[in-house]
Amino acid sequence: MRKHYSLITFALLPLLACGGSKDNGDDVGTIDAHQGSGSNTGSGGCTAEASYSGALTSQNSQSGGSGSDQEIFYFGNLNTDASPDLLDIELYAGDIVPGGVFDPNITAQSIPLTGDNADYIACAACVQIWTDTTTGSDGVVSPGEQYQATAGTLNLTSVSGTLTATITGATFTHVDFGSDGTQTNATDGCTSTTASESVSATIEVDTGSDGSGSAFAPTGSGPKQVQVQMLRHRVRAN
Repeated sequence: MRKHYSLITFALLPLLACGGSKDNGDDVGTIDAHQGSGSNTGSGGCTAEASYSGALTSQNSQSGGSGSDQEIFYFGNLNTDASPDLLDIELYAGDIVPGGVFDPNITAQSIPLTGDNADYIACAACVQIWTDTTTGSDGVVSPGEQYQATAGTLNLTSVSGTLTATITGATFTHVDFGSDGTQTNATDGCTSTTASESVSATIEVDTGSDGSGSAFAPTGSGPKQVQVQMLRHRVRAN
């Protein structure tokens, strides 16, 4: 039996030493289900734009763990709004998402964003748009709404040193989450698309020996994901 736990808070700060290990599945989080402000130009009051194009900016990637215990994260700005929309990519190796596309290890490959990878709780290759993001005084970045990739392809060409990839033909669906993390399509029916987005960011590595991120010293200028204790995927096998 696999158990999944989620926290959807990320930070502009370096990885924080919150203690604990990602293998400790007893640290249960809850979904931070914010409502969007509707400030974007999507159809019908949707917070996402109907489609996104153009170069991503403030691209940033981080990695923790190694081998079958590795996770890689990425953020890139999709627009220049005061509360920007972000492209979020999360890659999880086999010890974190057993049976996923990266079991045992994260490798460069072409991945359809369908099936398990279209479900935020089940995905090993997770791609989302976070709309109308805000940053708190503590540096934590929160999404207004989350749009899960439900179609398209993630083509990873490098997952070592530099994260490089293209996302093509993607459809993103506005999703909500239950208290148990179950993903459902939002009742507003909002969707967004992108024909092609190119990802390129140096992967900053958490070198903390205990996985706490205490030795992490990021150099990028984009949003920084919080360390293992704050990860949205929490999986363990019983």
